[in-house]
Amino acid sequence: MEEEGHIKKMAQMLRKGYTMVSDVCPACQSPLFLDKSKQLFCANCEKRVIKTKGDEGITALMQESGLLELKKVLNQKLNYINALISKEKNLDELNSLLRVLLALLDSIERIKRIGTPNIEGNK
Repeated sequence: MEEEGHIKKMAQMLRKGYTMVSDVCPACQSPLFLDKSKQLFCANCEKRVIKTKGDEGITALMQESGLLELKKVLNQKLNYINALISKEKNLDELNSLLRVLLALLDSIERIKRIGTPNIEGNK
């Protein structure tokens, strides 16, 4: 039953003008589709896929909406911690806040390395 729904999604994409390509999704091994703007898309995962250079075959990163949302939240927390640091007078508490700040910055950097695009206003 689930496979039938997957096939229907692929058929809809073909009707909409997408082109099926020989590459497969790195997450689910489903065929990938190319839209008119030359971006790869997985019908099964319903996500855009980015093909990276350098490896044989396809090495792809999926732009998970969860990662984009996480990046937004981390930036909000970064702003919050920054405000707390500017007001804090207790050195022990300041030290704790700085550790949290470093962890947030490290997490944001890791997300950037994965290749998620910058969200406007949260660069």
